[in-house]
Amino acid sequence: MDHDDERSLSLGTELSASVPPPSPLTGCYLLAVIGEPHTHEHKEIILQRLVKGLLSWDSNEHQVDLEKELATLTAQAPEGEEARCGERLIQFASENLVTEILIHPQMNTLMQCMRNLLSSFTRHRHLVHAGYTFAGNGSWIMQDGTFSLSDFTDAYQENEVQRVIRAYENSISIDIHCSTSGGGEWAKLPDMPFVKQCKIRVNPTDILDSGSQTIKDFISYLEPYIVPASLEQLLVSSDVVGNIRFSHPTLYVFPGGQGDAALFGINGFNMLGKCEFFYFQKMLGQIVHLRPRWPR
Repeated sequence: MDHDDERSLSLGTELSASVPPPSPLTGCYLLAVIGEPHTHEHKEIILQRLVKGLLSWDSNEHQVDLEKELATLTAQAPEGEEARCGERLIQFASENLVTEILIHPQMNTLMQCMRNLLSSFTRHRHLVHAGYTFAGNGSWIMQDGTFSLSDFTDAYQENEVQRVIRAYENSISIDIHCSTSGGGEWAKLPDMPFVKQCKIRVNPTDILDSGSQTIKDFISYLEPYIVPASLEQLLVSSDVVGNIRFSHPTLYVFPGGQGDAALFGINGFNMLGKCEFFYFQKMLGQIVHLRPRWPR
């Protein structure tokens, strides 16, 4: 594969609406999204989830030997590029597999990598998320926001992606590994009508051996880049010191992320807690002021 073909496979190819795809589908695409752990124990859990996401790879069906490709990647051991606040992007392409590994990503980087994955001219796309998620809807927690099923469907329905999907209808498979505990929204994806033109599975069953030395070596290669953030890094101190005064019962709602934190206060008493906003409906009759605090 020459340089131009590599670039086309890894970054997708822009097509005019009247021009058919220039080449048949070939190879596979692996995108691994890894969150920043907050403790060493969480780091081990995240690495275990990454391994779990690789085990469903079917080398016979996809016609690509994942263990062989990971061995090549591990031997090359690219460091990738480090961006703001510890984000790291590792990209590697062979004749058979394009690999992108995102560690502690920002939303715009994840969205671009997701478009690369979905618009690529590959037969199989493999997406693994290993990191923190919100219970209930299963949204992935990024540096500066959350990536939800709705964000995925928006990317999937972009024109560039749909040109490839429609041109190769029923020839593309997508496996997604992520948390679906607590009735996560992601489990509903395969039944949505707009994905019927390709084969989508969420958390398919294991095929590879979890004790594979190749996978262990791959995890060992990535492990130094996955560094738990200290409490001081997560909670940066501020030079601004002050307090909030209440003359009436007041509820401050902080909807950054998912809107599940609020400060309830009356004169002489404040209460900050993890809460579901609608639990406060019972007391709304007694609250005089309701002030949302939107993130900036």
